[in-house]
Amino acid sequence: MPMGVHEMGDLSGLDIMKHVTKNFLDAYGERCYVSPIVDLMMNSKRLGQKTGVGYYKYKGRKGVPDEKGLLPLLTKAREGKPTITVTDQEIAEMVMYPVVNESCRVLAEGMVIRASDIDVVSITGYGFPAHKGGIMHWAQHQGLKNVSAKLASFSQKYPEARNFFAPCAKLKELAANE
Repeated sequence: MPMGVHEMGDLSGLDIMKHVTKNFLDAYGERCYVSPIVDLMMNSKRLGQKTGVGYYKYKGRKGVPDEKGLLPLLTKAREGKPTITVTDQEIAEMVMYPVVNESCRVLAEGMVIRASDIDVVSITGYGFPAHKGGIMHWAQHQGLKNVSAKLASFSQKYPEARNFFAPCAKLKELAANE
């Protein structure tokens, strides 16, 4: 079973996650969104499996949800930020459409020959559901015009994450040729 980002953070350790995040920021700063929760968790010594608590609580290697322990940290991380209301569909779009956007950048940079190369990696390397055909195939099914338009809308609606959501030139090009 593929592992989610929080499970991976807990497995490697949030101190390692923080270090890797710095590398991403150094390379892609304006396109990154960094949640304040990691610093709050580190300050609370919630480093993951190695301390017995991170995003999850651990009894041995088994992680169990820890809503009660995370709630004060989440509340603090949200201080001064407006409350937003989003649908389940919008959550999925906010998570997956930036992956499509970055995939288009990989394609534009010539790191792969064709979009289907990204599909193979997304399935075999990242655990994307094979029955959906890979992230780029899935995006084409969603409609690249729709993906690009939604990202542009999120970019305007959430200025603190403007560059994270802004559709790249390659995605706009593919959407225009759809």
